[in-house]
This record gives sequence, C-alpha cells and structure tokens, in this order.
Amino acid sequence: MTLDNPGDFPLAWTRAYGSGRVFYTALGHFDDTWRDPRFQLMIEQSLLWITKQIEGEDTPQPVVGRLLRQTAWGIPPLCCLR
Repeated sequence: MTLDNPGDFPLAWTRAYGSGRVFYTALGHFDDTWRDPRFQLMIEQSLLWITKQIEGEDTPQPVVGRLLRQTAWGIPPLCCLR
C-alpha cells in the first residue's frame, strides 16, 4: 500500500525470513475459493516453496502486481506460479 494508491495492496506475497520462507494470502475466506483449481495450485506450490522442495523468486515484481489485478480473484495464471 502506498500514499498515492491507498487501496492497492497484495492479496498474496512471499519473502525470505532469516533462513526460512514466508507465504501469505488474504484469499480463502469463501468455500468457492478452496474449490478453485487455481487457488489449490497456488497453495500447493506455496507449500512446496516454503519447505524448499522447489525454488522460486521472492523479490518484489511490480509487473506481476499489475497482472494480478487483471486476473480472476487475484490469482495469477499458471505461468506465474511456477
């Protein structure tokens, strides 16, 4: 969230924390979300990433942020989850 965009905030993010990894999502409040295959894939990939079973970038990506606002439920297309 920024002063020039007070309503613009991430629905999911990652970061390194010490020698660990953190994943957060504000999604998942509704049963329909949990049934969506895109959400299930995001959770699956996130669990693999935080347990270091797969590698992935955790540097902020402004372009992805713009892409997220254009996709259903704020979940990126499959290409961005890998």
